[in-house]
Amino acid sequence: MDRTSLEHKARSLMSRIGAQQESLGSEVWISLTSQGRLEQEIARVGDALDSGEAMPLAGLFFAAKDNIDVAGFATTAAHPDFSHMPERSSAIVAALEQAGAIALGKTNMDQFATGLTGSRSPYGAVHSDTFPDRVSGGSSSGSAVSVAKDFVDFSLGTDTAGSGRVPAAFNHIYGFKPTCGVTVVEGVVPACESFDCVSVFAKDFATGSLVYRTLLDPKFPARGRGDEAAMAPIHRTRRLAVPREEDLASLSPIFREEFEKCLAGVQSHGYQLVPVDMTPFFESGKLLYEGALVAERYLAVGEFMEHHHEHADPSVEHIVLNAKEPPAYRYVREKDQLARRIKETL
Repeated sequence: MDRTSLEHKARSLMSRIGAQQESLGSEVWISLTSQGRLEQEIARVGDALDSGEAMPLAGLFFAAKDNIDVAGFATTAAHPDFSHMPERSSAIVAALEQAGAIALGKTNMDQFATGLTGSRSPYGAVHSDTFPDRVSGGSSSGSAVSVAKDFVDFSLGTDTAGSGRVPAAFNHIYGFKPTCGVTVVEGVVPACESFDCVSVFAKDFATGSLVYRTLLDPKFPARGRGDEAAMAPIHRTRRLAVPREEDLASLSPIFREEFEKCLAGVQSHGYQLVPVDMTPFFESGKLLYEGALVAERYLAVGEFMEHHHEHADPSVEHIVLNAKEPPAYRYVREKDQLARRIKETL
């Protein structure tokens, strides 16, 4: 893509965003790029392309969840009093920009990434693109909807316990949750730092996969592999783990029907379904939501929330401030329990 094509695409995307701002209000975006910054970024990428520099993401425009630092944009994590201008972009955004991607703005989210609905934000509840009368899912709500509405080619979210996958499902797009540890979280406002990772939203698998490979931690051994090498184990085995029948007892009839449709679809592509015991996963989830591990949320932003009540979402405030109550021995014990369960499932 050349400089003229970049300029044309940028104008088209910003025009589309502007045309829907009145109807959407500020529910998708917390901040948008300035014309000056956009021109600088187009010039930066254009100059690099003119010099022959390899930029695999050139021509792609993206949005970032507003708990991820992007130079030139304030980071709020959906709390106006938390707003601050980062000195530099997060490590992941810097890698994307070096590869040629251009940020168009920061997106709305459940405050401090605490929620799965997309409605816990003083900037407004984000609605699903698929069903506008319903929630978008969260906490990476604006990031998912920005892709669903074709405002950007891809977006960044975070995923600690579903925040990248839930809004992807609610908006009929791809959501990629990396394994914890394979992406760098430096420059990301933590929720539960031990379990946080940066996730990717895209309309198609090819774009999401390309972006995912770009943001892998350079120390992670899979970085730099080609498509064939990375996907070979999946295509060779064609086996998909699925919950056992007894693990699905809590599903409502409509969700069970949709689940069965998904299974039929993957089977039609030649995959063998392998039932697995979901008990260790359910128990591990309870540790994160109901146990002492939630203390990491207080560690991240608890002291801030102790003194900034005006713009705090009541549900988020309750979760974060109560997270300082569990005693330290419970945190250590449950951390050990989780580590043992991980080893047992490998």
